[in-house]
Amino acid sequence: MNIIKKTVIRNIKTIFDSFAKQNGFTFLKPLVLIRIQNDILHIISFDLSSGGFTCDVAVQPLFVPSNNLVLSFGNRISRLGVCMPERWTYGDSEASIIKGLEEIRDLMTENGLDWFKCLNHPEGIVEYIESGKVADPQYIVAFAPHLRWLYLGFCYLWLGEMVKARMSLEELEKHLQNDQRPWVVQLRQLGKDYSIMAEQNPKQIPEKLDENMFLTKKQIGVK
Repeated sequence: MNIIKKTVIRNIKTIFDSFAKQNGFTFLKPLVLIRIQNDILHIISFDLSSGGFTCDVAVQPLFVPSNNLVLSFGNRISRLGVCMPERWTYGDSEASIIKGLEEIRDLMTENGLDWFKCLNHPEGIVEYIESGKVADPQYIVAFAPHLRWLYLGFCYLWLGEMVKARMSLEELEKHLQNDQRPWVVQLRQLGKDYSIMAEQNPKQIPEKLDENMFLTKKQIGVK
């Protein structure tokens, strides 16, 4: 890691330490802050490239099986309700880096926290998807179509709305039916299994979702 990136990481820790404590976030990694509300993981993720640094916000339902952090339900903080260049340059001094990180912290305070508040419960995720906000780049960028049905299905399972859950998971199967890539086949089977469970043994759903959360948190290193 070069000295510039080390400088950015050091300043992220310094500038975001107070913000994190005030808002219930912790550092999962030097470039990733997280918090959990109502089984939804809130993620702040920095990316450092040769051209500068960016910051993403995202939410991830922990009861949806996953082996890693998923940033798909999210946006650049520089595009969330504003229209700014998505990347901050390193500039020619540490002061430039500090200025950029302070701008990100301020955007997080002004826009990011309200966005997270709307998505701090499975009902919020359902509302975002059903209302079409996931297709509006002011709120969400590049939300994969299959995730619409996956997240809807599992959020409805969490909410105990089994009929809507089954409808969403059946749509997931239809959307993926012609794709034979191994991970897609596995995902299609996941939807089918939970759709059957919702119909035949709905009382088992809460236990299975708890198992999913335990395994997902273990895989991504969340305590």
